[in-house]
Formats: sequence, C-alpha cells, structure tokens
Amino acid sequence: MDYGILILHISRLVMGGLSAFFAIYLWSQTRDAAWMLVIMGIILRYLEITFSTLSFFGIIEEGGILQLQIPIVRIVLENLPYLFFIAALILMIRRQRFR
Repeated sequence: MDYGILILHISRLVMGGLSAFFAIYLWSQTRDAAWMLVIMGIILRYLEITFSTLSFFGIIEEGGILQLQIPIVRIVLENLPYLFFIAALILMIRRQRFR
C-alpha cells in the first residue's frame, strides 16, 4: 500500500470532517438560503470524500451503476456540491444587484 495515498485519504477525511462539523454547526445558527446552499455543498463534498475513501479500500464498489461505461454515482458526487455552490453564489449576486 502506498503511504502517500493513504495519508492523502486520511487528511481529506479529517479536513472534510472538520468542515462538515462546522457547516452543521452553522446550519443551526442561520436560515439564510445562500448559506444553506453552501452548507449543503460542503456536506455533499464530505460524502464524496467518504465514498472515494471507501472505494479506495475496496469496501464499496465504485462502478456499481454504469451508464455508457461512466460511473454515475461518481459523476454525481463529484459535481453536485459545485452545483450547490453555484446556486449560492447566484443568490448572493442577485441579492447584491437588487439592493
């Protein structure tokens, strides 16, 4: 086993866990739609980190659902957090524009 990749996965889990923890804490403090979208993006990003780590260790099968030889779960987990971040930024831009 390559220790560099192992350390990479462990550091991603730790940093992702900390960011998800603070995001959930902020979730209980705010009801702003833009912040809620950012928080959901962070939590989904941690889900992707957890999924890739479990896949790395062989605990789950990454290519379970394939469409045209493309792992659908991987594509969704990689891109969905960014869609939430984009939606949050659009909300903030619209809020600034209509002041």
